[in-house]
This record gives sequence, C-alpha cells and structure tokens, in this order.
Amino acid sequence: MRVAVVDYGVGNIFSVISALSHLKIDFEVDLDGTKINKSDVVLVPGVAAFGLGMQNISESGQRNSIQKHFESGNPLIGLCLGAQMFLESSEESEGVEGLSFIPGLVKKLDRNKCAVPHQGWAKVKFNERTKKSLSLEDSYFYFSHGYRMEVEKADSHLAESAHGLERILAVYKVDNVLGVQFHPERSGETGLKFLSEILSTDIV
Repeated sequence: MRVAVVDYGVGNIFSVISALSHLKIDFEVDLDGTKINKSDVVLVPGVAAFGLGMQNISESGQRNSIQKHFESGNPLIGLCLGAQMFLESSEESEGVEGLSFIPGLVKKLDRNKCAVPHQGWAKVKFNERTKKSLSLEDSYFYFSHGYRMEVEKADSHLAESAHGLERILAVYKVDNVLGVQFHPERSGETGLKFLSEILSTDIV
C-alpha cells in the first residue's frame, strides 16, 4: 500500500509523517500532485484557514490530482482541515468553494454553547457499525478547531464528540472518502492505533 501525504504548506505535516514513520507505513510526501496519482491512499491533513488551504492546493496543482484520485474510487482520507475541505463550503471563508466531494458545510462553533476554539482532549463515541470495523472502543482524542462539520447523510456519521453543548461530528465516511475532525497524529498511542487501522482495514 502506497500512501501520499499532501503537503500544501500549512498545518501539522511533521506530526503526520512522524506518526506514519512510527507505524512503518510506506508513504511519500506530495508537494505538487505528482505523487498523488501514483498512490493507493491519499491523506490530506491540515491546520489553517479554509480559504488558505483551498488556495494552496489549487495553486500547487494538487487539487486536480486529488480530484482524479477521488473519481478513481481509491481511498481518500482528510484530517481536520483536510476533512473540512472535502465539503462544499465553510463559514470561515465566505465565497470560497470547497472540493465538494461530500454534500455538507463547515460552520463556526457557537460561543453560546462552548469555548472557541475547541482545543484539547475530548471523548469520541463510535457507532456500533464502526466498532465492528475497528477494534477501538470509545476513546479520547486531541481536537484543535473553531469550526464543525455538517454532513448531510446521517448514515455517514461514524463517530461523534461534544464540546460544551456543541455536538461535534468526529468522523464521517461517504463511499471512498473518510473525514476525521480530530488529530490522530497528536493523540498518543490511541491515535496511532486509529491511524493504523483506518489505513489497513476496508473502512475506506
């Protein structure tokens, strides 16, 4: 299995490649889209503004390669901003279109319901179908975000969390696309186990 890690100039690329190296997963870092088309799995991480992320992957040539990978039906995984960019748009960057692979929006966390941003550990509750695919139980993972995802297809919701009174969609899956709001690469041994399993099972 060949994994392409999309480096578009923002976020936590070092943490991701360190985690993959620890897990002894065969990967290459993509800077311009050329590695994406040669890979079995594409991993899009990120910690930055939605608009900046979309601008960078468009200017680098990676957007077209990610689009072709999505259309091929091969596994596509997004972490935090990566998962958000797979949706249609974000309140963080009005007027900027997302990749629109998945029907859904990104909305600002409600300050009347929780502290913003959501920074720290929170319990993630996986649904029973997901627990059959992964050997993980409900576990704590590390979050760092000020916006939450709304994905239209309810049956695509694999895991949820909460921050104050806000419900957080933690993991979604639609066809070959898996989106993860938290940061498994920064979530210790549990996060490493989660990364290993989503890259080695048929969950995507």
